[in-house]
Amino acid sequence: MACSATETRLTPAQPSDLSEALVAYGFDIHSASQCAWECSLMARVAPHCAGIRASNSAFDAVMTACGVYGAYINRSNRIWDCVAPHVLVQEGGGKYTTLDGSSIGYDRPAQRVHDNFEVLASGGTWHDDLVGLVNAFTESRDWGDGDTPARGIRHGDRHGQLHQSGGAT
Repeated sequence: MACSATETRLTPAQPSDLSEALVAYGFDIHSASQCAWECSLMARVAPHCAGIRASNSAFDAVMTACGVYGAYINRSNRIWDCVAPHVLVQEGGGKYTTLDGSSIGYDRPAQRVHDNFEVLASGGTWHDDLVGLVNAFTESRDWGDGDTPARGIRHGDRHGQLHQSGGAT
């Protein structure tokens, strides 16, 4: 399926099963243990889909909105990374939520420039299956040393420090 600049509405992919979908997974570089966690989650998703793509950019959202990718996951977005892709995916009939399936709110945007937003976007038909797969992974691991899959990764933090984002997700 190709995306064009005509007056045709974007339509996210609606494969009947997650196994038929390409899934984009983007993440920023953090501590070695955080990177290992991200790669472990990506490895957990990979066998359940047709393939993983990883540009870690708005490109993933557009490819999902156009139906080329079935979904994308990203745990470290800013508000400006989310709003336009949210509209594209949702207007095309897809779903755009947090990783746990909750809706994303953009209230008080001027005060939320440092908040982290987690995103799971898809064509919609098996969105809940992908949410379940991600949540089963996050709930099944013992992260021991405090380097947990905590919400609130701060951009630019290359030294493994995790920060809470004040409920951005």
